[in-house]
Formats: sequence, C-alpha cells, structure tokens
Amino acid sequence: MSNAFGVFFHIFAVFLQIEIFLKRCMILPTDFFLSDLQIFFPSIIIRSMKAIITVVGGDRVGIIARVSAFLSEHSINIDDITQTILSGNFVMMMMVDLSKSDLSIDNTRKALTEEGKAMGVEVNMMAEKVFTEMHRI
Repeated sequence: MSNAFGVFFHIFAVFLQIEIFLKRCMILPTDFFLSDLQIFFPSIIIRSMKAIITVVGGDRVGIIARVSAFLSEHSINIDDITQTILSGNFVMMMMVDLSKSDLSIDNTRKALTEEGKAMGVEVNMMAEKVFTEMHRI
C-alpha cells in the first residue's frame, strides 16, 4: 500500500466514524451518505466507473468474504483492498471497478448498505471522483 493511499485511508476512516456518530446522534439523517457531497459541490460530475467502498464495524469472521461475494455476483471487480483494526473496529477500504456491473452505482450502494446492516457493520460507497474532490478541498 502506498503511503499516500494509507494516509487517505485513515483520513477517510475518521470521516466515516464522524458520519456514523452524527447519524447515531440523529444530527444527520440515516440515509445521508458522504457521497451526497455532490449536492453541496455540484461541480463534481460522476463519470468514473470506479468507486470507493468502506466497511466499518465490529470485527467478525466473514466480512471480507461476504462483501467480496456480493461484488462478484454483480461483476464488480476489486482493484485494490486494504483492511485494518482501528481503535477496536474493523475498517476496510476497497477501490472497485463498476464498468461491467449489472447494477447502477446507486443500486449497488443501497444493496451494500443493506448487506452491511445484515452483518452489523456500516458499509458506504462513493464514486471515486467524489472521494478525490473531497480530499482536494
């Protein structure tokens, strides 16, 4: 893993923990996603077929297997993956390619969110362009 990617991974993990905290405190609606930043930054036009998937929650057997199986079922390729235990939480970040997927990015995000709920973890997905623009600010 490159050092720059590692730094972005940890920064993004912190953003996700903040997002989860704000949702639990009911400051953010539960259907808000960091990828909704496109609403606030309309110059971000999502053209890329790449996306960032993050998974945060209690560590347990099978999280990577289950997410990977879902992606495989929908012809979504994993370009890069990293995972760690951060402050007692399982944290995983994937760069995926949706160019051959049978689902739209929004439907994939919704389905992964439901899959995450079933596993007891928080799964988020954001277009690579949004992720890149968010870290450029």
